[in-house]
Amino acid sequence: MNSTLIQGTNANIILATTLPISLSEVKVELRISDTDTTYDNKILLCIQSAIEYFEAYSKYYIIQQQREILWDYFPVQQYIDFDDANIKSIQSISYYPIDWNGIAARTPLIVGTDYFFAKETSGKYGIKPAFIKFINEFECYDIPQCVQIKINVGNPITVPATPLPYSLKKALIEHITRTYGQTGEDCDDCETSITPKIKNVYNTYSYREPQYPLIEL
Repeated sequence: MNSTLIQGTNANIILATTLPISLSEVKVELRISDTDTTYDNKILLCIQSAIEYFEAYSKYYIIQQQREILWDYFPVQQYIDFDDANIKSIQSISYYPIDWNGIAARTPLIVGTDYFFAKETSGKYGIKPAFIKFINEFECYDIPQCVQIKINVGNPITVPATPLPYSLKKALIEHITRTYGQTGEDCDDCETSITPKIKNVYNTYSYREPQYPLIEL
């Protein structure tokens, strides 16, 4: 299920102290003194870029953010099984019904009356898959982007940050250091710096369709 970022991961608003990978940890791998702040901004951008790449690739959200899902219709089975991972809550669900005058106005659904949100009792890496079950039936009447679902995902922004699984953190740090060495000051080209080894780890945590293991050449 594709979702669009509304508010959350942004290089200008996320503080270094709230990221699950610290500047110091990356500096150790880059062999840069912790007291040398010359490259801190670039390293921070590389950390954020790698996390954003991983989140987009895997749909396993690390940083707290709000995302939006837009559909042209409600699911026939009246049930949504999210493949976006680490969903914390539903902020809102609304849709466009048509009144007797043919005018569409976005109308909110009420939790407990129109739908309920729940999580499975277990899930991989401690993240329990979430789902929505609609109690009532709703019609969209061929209105584009009729259904709007706003979801809250990712770990709360805290100091210190919520710890990552060891293998994922190790792969992210390797990705960050490779990106740092291969890109310019904006540190925005994570695709070219990823290796099959790193991507295999990302696949392990991926909530996309199962990926075939990649072979390190």
